[in-house]
Amino acid sequence: MKIFYSWQSDIENKFNRTFIKDCLERAIKLLNQELEIEDALRLDHDTKDVQGSPDIVSTILSKIEKSDIFIGDITFITKSENEKYCPNPNVLIELGYALSCLGDGRVINIMNSSFGSPDKNLPFDLAHKRWPIVYNLSEDNNADKATVRKELIASIKSALYPFISKPKTTAPIFSSPAEKVKHRETLRKEFEAELNEIRAKKLRSCVIIRDVDRVDGYPNTSEEETGISPWFRLGMLGTYTKGIKVLLQIGNLTQTDDGLRYTDHKAGEKGDVKAFLIGEIPFDSIVTVNWEGDEYYYFPHIYTHFNHGGQPYERLIFCEEVDMGHGHTYYKEISEYAEIQKISEESGVEFFA
Repeated sequence: MKIFYSWQSDIENKFNRTFIKDCLERAIKLLNQELEIEDALRLDHDTKDVQGSPDIVSTILSKIEKSDIFIGDITFITKSENEKYCPNPNVLIELGYALSCLGDGRVINIMNSSFGSPDKNLPFDLAHKRWPIVYNLSEDNNADKATVRKELIASIKSALYPFISKPKTTAPIFSSPAEKVKHRETLRKEFEAELNEIRAKKLRSCVIIRDVDRVDGYPNTSEEETGISPWFRLGMLGTYTKGIKVLLQIGNLTQTDDGLRYTDHKAGEKGDVKAFLIGEIPFDSIVTVNWEGDEYYYFPHIYTHFNHGGQPYERLIFCEEVDMGHGHTYYKEISEYAEIQKISEESGVEFFA
């Protein structure tokens, strides 16, 4: 199992680059010894073990794509003109690529808070991801380096442990753009035919979403398993340009000066908007569909990659239902999930219902 480490050298190496690398190597060694892992953890970085004079950027991006876990040092290295803290730009580029091809579920960030706290200083896109592992080391407390090292090793071990029994999610592979287009249009016709029949016969629009990397988990469920289930039932609403729309939940939203947020039912709010939380699953992620179902569930089984941060959805959005007449319904987008989630958290309202 390969771990790619994205480092920066703007901060003195003894506080960041080599210090983090040393802690990573020690944590990996301990995990390999303690758990007797069949596919041992291995640390990779920059152009390590690549012969000749390779193109650095393409080599690094290729390594990130092939890695199982990405670890980035997002310690702040400077401030912008408007006093905003900034991590190393190269690390951010590599981090962005890792989020794209691995998903945020396989990204771990580390930060030395001696050069700026993550609280209220992280860029918006990072502030709503998994919180970074934070340590504090500089000239001011260099005498405590051994203690800081021990604590960071323990934190890294804890962060890596869940990945050991959780295989990397695969991504769809197409041999050419033409093959991708053919795949999309074939599925589009099949889904639209199914949706037309559902509307005409007024059938239930349930589908079973199944993770192609965990097909053997069906039809069982496990209370001990963390994260998203390898299969679950949802309602299919329709198609969009790149895929299908599925219904996750219906609830109410309340309008505030800051924008829409979850309705606070405990406070007696009734809500201003009836909203539909919808997930968009791209055709590119869908491998195949069993339209007949099986002895457990007679609904269509959609086999798809969960390659968007460990989920099948490339986007989660809130929509309003619009009746178009003649049995047709349109779902008008209100906002992306992350935006309303942020406003709701800031208002102290936790749940959409």
